[in-house]
Amino acid sequence: TADMRIFVACGERGNEVADFLDRLKSNKDYVVIANTSNMPMVTRESSIFSSLTVAEYFRDAGMHTLVMMDSLSRWAEAVREISGLADVIPAEEGYPPYLQDEMEKVFSRAGYFKTLSGVEGSITVVSSISPPSADFSEPITQYASAITSVGLFLNPQLAYARIYPAIDFTLSFSRYLSSIMKSSATQTSARKHVKEAIDLVYRGIQIEEIEKVVGADALSKSQLLDLHALRLLREAFIMQNAFIENDKFTPLWRQFSMLQMIMEYYNYVKSLYYKYGKLKFDDDLEKKILNLRFLGDDNFKKEIKEIEGVLIYG
Repeated sequence: TADMRIFVACGERGNEVADFLDRLKSNKDYVVIANTSNMPMVTRESSIFSSLTVAEYFRDAGMHTLVMMDSLSRWAEAVREISGLADVIPAEEGYPPYLQDEMEKVFSRAGYFKTLSGVEGSITVVSSISPPSADFSEPITQYASAITSVGLFLNPQLAYARIYPAIDFTLSFSRYLSSIMKSSATQTSARKHVKEAIDLVYRGIQIEEIEKVVGADALSKSQLLDLHALRLLREAFIMQNAFIENDKFTPLWRQFSMLQMIMEYYNYVKSLYYKYGKLKFDDDLEKKILNLRFLGDDNFKKEIKEIEGVLIYG
């Protein structure tokens, strides 16, 4: 939905930047600030701020601008090298003590604005961070987590299991969640299911760790149900296929509907377990839930009604 997109190749390999530029030949709504890895550190440090200055120009023209930075880690390394040349006393991991302030200057330039002439525009900043050895306790990750409103952490174990995007539920966060939940557009049932899903995720991840130690046979029926529901949540809700149009972008109403079906199916199986003492999963129903993300809007709504009918009437 952005009117203008600005991509900052901060310390990228030259051949990757050239390939990216070649694919953007026909796009008129892109600005690329190319700072390849063989360029001086001073230019790498300034590339991030240059992109924000360009973004502010389009914002003041009434455009909604998306700034993508790849990567903030290489920018921070440039700041560290420059501070070393300036004989600044290093702080954690050799980074200068003012690094967090510099990062705050970057992210503080994002947001929604209204100019004195009444023109409305916005800047959204999305940056990637590459912590060495996936160490999320390193300074850049910690500073960015403290400053930004949304953080998506990737888990290599999920990637090895071919779950894409490989988002780590326990580390990822959004400070917008409470605002979305309070929104009038968010139904009461959706708020309930989101809370249930979050609780299920944390329980399921703990059970996965227990399973690695004692094995699945040692788990209780309720633990097996939570584990099964977590895996269904990952495959039916979290996983996305960028090559399928209906799954590439998912509007909020579809997200809530999908989550509702998953959680209602979970509660349906749980109620049968409490009633009959046996844990039984409905394979046909699960296939329908897994297939929801690939359907067009009309077929999606029709399938939702069919699934609801089964869950209500059995």
